[in-house]
Amino acid sequence: METPYRDPSLDSWMRDQGDEIREVIIEARLPQRQIQMRLGEKGRMIPDRLASSGTPEERLQRLEELNTFLVWELQLTTTVLKAAGAVAARVSGKDLERILEHPLVKAVRTNRRF
Repeated sequence: METPYRDPSLDSWMRDQGDEIREVIIEARLPQRQIQMRLGEKGRMIPDRLASSGTPEERLQRLEELNTFLVWELQLTTTVLKAAGAVAARVSGKDLERILEHPLVKAVRTNRRF
């Protein structure tokens, strides 16, 4: 299994193991989706068809499985981002270590606010 991608800004924070809490976006390993495009009437590319290697139900099931781990095992408060295939959570460095070990985690990024 591939090692999950980790935002480089989280490395030093993880090593510190302090009590600081950070907001992160945890991207789940889900069946791939592809949008097929076609040329529209005015010469612009427009979405034509959504292709996926899994059903929407399978995507949702995996996302819910990851969220259940975060809520029940790590006792985190989460927000499921269904369309993005991710979960937002406030975590400690110790939590992040356990999150990165979960087989359904594809990537963890800092939740940047604009």
